[in-house]
Amino acid sequence: MAVITISRQLGAGAITIGKLVAKKLGYKMVDEEIMQMIAKEVQVSVDSVQDIAIKVGTEGYLDRFRLRNQIGAFRKEYRKGFVRETLEEKSGYIDGKVYLELLHKVLPILAERDNAVIIGRGGQYILANHPNTLHVFLMADLEIRIKNMMAEYQLDYKQAQLFVEKLSQRRLHLYRYFNDIDYDRPELYDVVFNMNRLKMEEVAELLSEMASRFSSLSKNTKPSET
Repeated sequence: MAVITISRQLGAGAITIGKLVAKKLGYKMVDEEIMQMIAKEVQVSVDSVQDIAIKVGTEGYLDRFRLRNQIGAFRKEYRKGFVRETLEEKSGYIDGKVYLELLHKVLPILAERDNAVIIGRGGQYILANHPNTLHVFLMADLEIRIKNMMAEYQLDYKQAQLFVEKLSQRRLHLYRYFNDIDYDRPELYDVVFNMNRLKMEEVAELLSEMASRFSSLSKNTKPSET
């Protein structure tokens, strides 16, 4: 039993690989459950959580949270969302700061259940010291990632390039929250896969085998006597 976090350069194939690994191991992809748990915690809709999750990495977004006590710092940006939440049956509130704080609460709960695959969401940071957790990073050249996005989302080259570049920039701003812009540092991970040289199916097979052995080793490891 183990938890696998998969971080990546955007377009490197994390979602496809995560699904393949989950199927091979009988694990659960918990991305949707993360959204549901956060929504339940603050009594808002899942759609509202997903909206914030998308926005949270945009340029300057986190800086605005640090200034949230200043008059009008974020009033205009959230006016429409606030009205929508007020009129919904669920009358709670969520913003990017709340979302990020709840990730620190929700991810460890899911990790305690074991047999989970977590894509992104800062899992390599939040669960850095969690036992029986395998942290994985996928890297690939820009051209490979653009081609992957073209195939996955039926985009033309220019659309895929813009998509990768914009969302990659969002991710850099997101990781500022974790005080670490260099999310691709190898020391953050147990294994790094170079997707320039490997197929997604091959990585899924290798990762499934690694997770099985990792889980077995963790289970059989006993504390040393003192």
